[in-house]
Amino acid sequence: DASALPETIQIGDKTFRATPVQLRYGLAPGTAARLYRQGGFFGASVTNAVLIQKGKGPSYTNEEDWDTGLNLMLDLEERFPGQKFVAVMKHANPFGVARADSLIKAYDLVWNVDPIIPFGGTLALNDVVNRELAERIAKTFVDGIIAKDFDEDARSVLANKKDLRLLALPDIYEHDHGEHGWEIKSVRGGILLAERYVSQTVTRDDILVRSEHQPSPEMLDAALLQWCVLGYVRSNAAVFGDDKVTYGVDHAADQLLHLVDHVTGKVLDQFNQGVQGVFEQLGDG
Repeated sequence: DASALPETIQIGDKTFRATPVQLRYGLAPGTAARLYRQGGFFGASVTNAVLIQKGKGPSYTNEEDWDTGLNLMLDLEERFPGQKFVAVMKHANPFGVARADSLIKAYDLVWNVDPIIPFGGTLALNDVVNRELAERIAKTFVDGIIAKDFDEDARSVLANKKDLRLLALPDIYEHDHGEHGWEIKSVRGGILLAERYVSQTVTRDDILVRSEHQPSPEMLDAALLQWCVLGYVRSNAAVFGDDKVTYGVDHAADQLLHLVDHVTGKVLDQFNQGVQGVFEQLGDG
């Protein structure tokens, strides 16, 4: 029962108040959860978003996917101003990410890598969804979408997907985005608090090249894109992609050989720009 959870939470000088959003369940069915909003914060946030289609109602995992997707969108916009992005999130991890000069082109890039990637996931998009894109999305099962907004035609198309949840951020660029925030986890007898990871690699000039061969601008952009994606993978990871799209993400780096075989066999002809493999250990001590 969510009513058993507190109405307010105080951490330092920040006060968080429970929102009216009713979550269906928490980390598992039968567990309670609540969404809290930081007092005085008006920037881009799932707590300030508009739930325009409830579907089955959001769960804890839906909110987590929306939040992670939103943060990834904002970080990508900082690295590639003016571009449109599509990210597929599953359990707060990116499974497919692409950039282009339109949402439809970015979505097609993700789809063409592997049509299974969007299935059952949450989509994060940094622009308004129109009818054409809505019709493509409607062809597969998607759990939820967070976007700047959905035009009337798109809403009409997606209304036929009764279980689909739609979250809009029409005022996303009207306020300061604020800090990335914290990761908070309860432990027996206390809480575990950590700053969220934020990559400082924002421009091509931030990339240190140690090889004698100087990478092309496309290769540097590939490194920027895939490194940004990697920062949102919650495990040891391997990410493969070019300057436009992620080809594969190994979320535990335990099936690397399989991923390499899959990626190189499927998109070898697209590797003329150079595949960027990026590895980093995050969160494992």
